[in-house]
Amino acid sequence: MSRILIAEDEPRIASFLEKGLRANGFTTSVAEDGVQAVIRARSGDFDLLILDIGLPGKDGFSVLRELRGAGFPLPIIVLTARNGVADTVAGLEGGADDYVTKPFRFEELLARVRVRLRGERATEDTVLRVGRLALELRTRRLEVDGRSLELTAREFTLAETFLRHPGQVLSREQLLSHVWGYDYDPGSNVVDVYVGYLRKKLGADRITTVRGMGYRLEERDKRAAPRDRRRAMAEVAAAEKRVLVVEDEPRIAQFIVKGLSADGHEVVVAENGDVGLFFAVNETFDAVVLDLGLPGLSGLSVLEQIRDRHADLPIIMLTGNDEPAAREACIAAGASGFVTKPFVFEDLLETVRAHTGA
Repeated sequence: MSRILIAEDEPRIASFLEKGLRANGFTTSVAEDGVQAVIRARSGDFDLLILDIGLPGKDGFSVLRELRGAGFPLPIIVLTARNGVADTVAGLEGGADDYVTKPFRFEELLARVRVRLRGERATEDTVLRVGRLALELRTRRLEVDGRSLELTAREFTLAETFLRHPGQVLSREQLLSHVWGYDYDPGSNVVDVYVGYLRKKLGADRITTVRGMGYRLEERDKRAAPRDRRRAMAEVAAAEKRVLVVEDEPRIAQFIVKGLSADGHEVVVAENGDVGLFFAVNETFDAVVLDLGLPGLSGLSVLEQIRDRHADLPIIMLTGNDEPAAREACIAAGASGFVTKPFVFEDLLETVRAHTGA
């Protein structure tokens, strides 16, 4: 396992790099200033140094000169917010092996790290395989059960991350930092959306949601034994129900998530109608809890479009509008039940249980 020293004084970037590199099997340590970077790099405990030019105490150029002047052959990749030709030349002439300009995509840095360590790590496979999945790293194509599929750039990077770590639970934060970068909004649900895209291409049962932790690519191909697979799926279904909550008010959404999770359910949250509709159409749920008063695409529109695709999916409406006309419109569109705000959670839980058989 290769050991990487990160010389970076910005905590958010350092944390982003550590999470991404550790998720890819590296051991990491952080030096927050140039003085510490020199001391630790000279210890011989590391196989590569990622060096920020703008370090306090002693800048990256000084660190480079000191290490190379002392004859240390440690591979060094320079990070800098400066993008001028003079800085690039100065970094490379000072002894850097490579150069990455901020802001950067993690997959680009990871590729450069692997290139610099390749002599130590030997040749790297160009095809990642897990069960009946195969990802060709050069052509960026995915083979699923013998069928070749195209992937978008984001889907490819996400798929590569999963196939490099089969059976390992990867948190949303790890996936977000690895695929989208350290400057992406940590509150975004983009990870869940793209996992949904991948599930459509890989098969829904290949990427498992681990409640409260993240996602896992299953190491064993469950499709090899259909009877056992059906039995296993039946056991999971008996143990918990999967509920989609479409609610734009964070406080209410978290209140519902906390209660349903405590009752043993897996809960997915969408903060607007468009995302809720995407999840409902592309993933499998046992019930939907849907707010009527959503911004943008209304709850009624979401209800109508979900019902067009899933005739039997229980859809429970949350509404602060108890007018008969609103209820009649929802009933006509296929609502399964109603809970009126403000509500006692037990009322919602009873309604969910009644429609899911939980």
